[in-house]
Amino acid sequence: MSTLSVSNISDGTDTVETGYVVNGSAKAWVYATSSASISSSMNVSGSTDHGTGEYTYGLISAMVNIQYSQQASIATNTRDRIAQRDAGRDAADVMAVATSNARTNTAADHAHAGLIMGDLA
Repeated sequence: MSTLSVSNISDGTDTVETGYVVNGSAKAWVYATSSASISSSMNVSGSTDHGTGEYTYGLISAMVNIQYSQQASIATNTRDRIAQRDAGRDAADVMAVATSNARTNTAADHAHAGLIMGDLA
């Protein structure tokens, strides 16, 4: 393996420290169907559909711990739907997403997307 060691990256106009780029980049993301079938992803090894509105995605490179930032969204233009981090299934090597119907406050299957920011192990 080769290693490139630089402290700054420049496009000729703007310069930024490489630590900012490394720390501020997404560490994993997924776009999946309502049955957890992965349409597109980065750093995701596979998926599990745990039942209505509950999904997990294995991470190829795990996070340091569960103190990472995760965002989730519904991947359709259907209104009154919610996607969020499923804290009950948190793990350093898993992205957990829960989807629901906001009007009825019940779990529901929906196409969704998820994104993780934080430190890799």
